[in-house]
Amino acid sequence: MRGEPNLAYFDAVSRSYEARSERWPWSWVRRREAASVFDFLGPIRGCEILELGCGAGYYTRRLISRGGARHIVAVDIAPGMVGQLPATDITGIVGDASVIELNRKFSHILSAGLLEFLKDPGALFQIARRHAMPGARLVVLLPRRGFIGAMYRLYHRSHRVAVKLFTESEVRRLAEQSGWRIEQVGKVWPFALVAQARLLP
Repeated sequence: MRGEPNLAYFDAVSRSYEARSERWPWSWVRRREAASVFDFLGPIRGCEILELGCGAGYYTRRLISRGGARHIVAVDIAPGMVGQLPATDITGIVGDASVIELNRKFSHILSAGLLEFLKDPGALFQIARRHAMPGARLVVLLPRRGFIGAMYRLYHRSHRVAVKLFTESEVRRLAEQSGWRIEQVGKVWPFALVAQARLLP
């Protein structure tokens, strides 16, 4: 859940959100982040993937075109964002990613750029666990504490959107409290953390 005040903002910018991702310098930042995300996801060709907080589909599209995923179930609370998703090989669902119940399980779950907007970040790890197959892999991308992260938070604050920043230890704690084992954490310059977790038996 991005929160009700945030929902209005993300709906308002949904039509231009993907185009903004393709403009410098944001395009440069996102390419660096995407390289780490795909490295941490591992082979996904032929897989069905759950994406929590898909936005306008930056990763959704690339999971198909670059990773070779068979199908993506993409969830976002903003109807405008879900409306930007391609129809082919993607099921877009308008819903709160921190509480949604799909009654399905997945081998790979991705959440890129959602955790920082949640009132309860731990809820994301819990809902991911409920949708995870045994041994499933979860990858999260989020902003880390630091000077540039603070600038990112300030940018969103100027649009009345609250953003949290994280340390590696906080990510580990949130994951482990929900039954995930963090296997890798990496820093992506200038301000991101990417973490890979496995579901504990």
